[in-house]
Amino acid sequence: MAHLLGVLIGQKHFSIMKWMIPINELSSQQREIIADITDVKSKKNWVAGYAGTGKTIVITHALKKIAKLTPRKSVCFMAYTHALKDLVASGISATETQRIDICTLDSFNNEDVFYDYIVVDEVQDIKDRQLNNILKRARNIIVAGDPDQSIFSGRIDPEEIGEILGAHKKHTLRDIHRLGQNLFNVAKEILPEAKIVQGAALSNRSDHRVWKFEATNKDEEFRQVFREAQRLAQVEKPSAVLFPTHDLIYRFASVVAYELCRKLPPAPSRGRITCYEEFNDFFQSHKCPLMFLGSNNGSLPQSDSTKMVYLMTYQSAKGLDFENVFLPYLKEGNNLDAKPNNFSRELEERRHFFVALTRSRRNVFLSYHGTPHWVLNKIPKGCMESFKPQVQRGFSR
Repeated sequence: MAHLLGVLIGQKHFSIMKWMIPINELSSQQREIIADITDVKSKKNWVAGYAGTGKTIVITHALKKIAKLTPRKSVCFMAYTHALKDLVASGISATETQRIDICTLDSFNNEDVFYDYIVVDEVQDIKDRQLNNILKRARNIIVAGDPDQSIFSGRIDPEEIGEILGAHKKHTLRDIHRLGQNLFNVAKEILPEAKIVQGAALSNRSDHRVWKFEATNKDEEFRQVFREAQRLAQVEKPSAVLFPTHDLIYRFASVVAYELCRKLPPAPSRGRITCYEEFNDFFQSHKCPLMFLGSNNGSLPQSDSTKMVYLMTYQSAKGLDFENVFLPYLKEGNNLDAKPNNFSRELEERRHFFVALTRSRRNVFLSYHGTPHWVLNKIPKGCMESFKPQVQRGFSR
């Protein structure tokens, strides 16, 4: 069976970065959509919206409401990534529901259980046959997702989501709550194709800033990125350092580890799912707050009590957001869509970069050495500020 919520979080309700906004603090449109998609007469619903419009928050509140109104109904929530699954689990206390299964898509596919309600986040990340399978196993379905953030190869054609759902109601969130004007301007330049509802309001935060740092070489860049990410990390406000590939993550961690203890961390073991257990144990044993998060590795709840710097791939970070996001190694030749060659379509790289950029709630740090990646040339110069790290040696613990 998929992991039951009680098994996942027991008697403790994790805050995980205090991400869950109380329903009375949501916008009127968000509350209206929650009421609409939880109406017993509404069988199929799609919650869409630009990055930062609050899709995950809306469907999590919908889960809570469904559990309260229909305690005898079976309910399942699923996401493609473990990190997003755990985040949503943290937003639902054990006392609010008795029948919610929280699982990944893989876990769901390994079982053959029928549900009264199935809620799917980041629907654009799954394959068409998987969505058809979900439709066969639920009386009511709620999906959330943004076709413009589709970055996984071999997934459902974004244009076919509505067609596969059949008769459904689409709710498009209007206002962009996470992005301030500056980051929104950058995101719009990177992916002008992304659909924005006319008249959408932006977050009124004026401190949402984009920083650029040029280093003389890779090791200097990685050391300075980690120092700043560690400096800015706070309890319940972890920093996130994102890369397009696992290889770059290991190269970054190796620079940090060598500076820390003159040793290299254990390489993650590759399989269908990359395992970072020994890798994460290495940094924990050296009292270094660096942890890989994703693919069922790492722990989001740990940032509730400890200052953490999370390493993630662009793909694993989908659906999450962090106070401070670092995007290093934006140099010429670095493929941002994680393909094994350098002949990626420009649109795919822009989509990946767009997803990574929009994970931020306050600061985005873009860094490179050598010749900058072409995506940096698309950012209006007035939207970026130069960042000059403080000169220091060694890392704090």
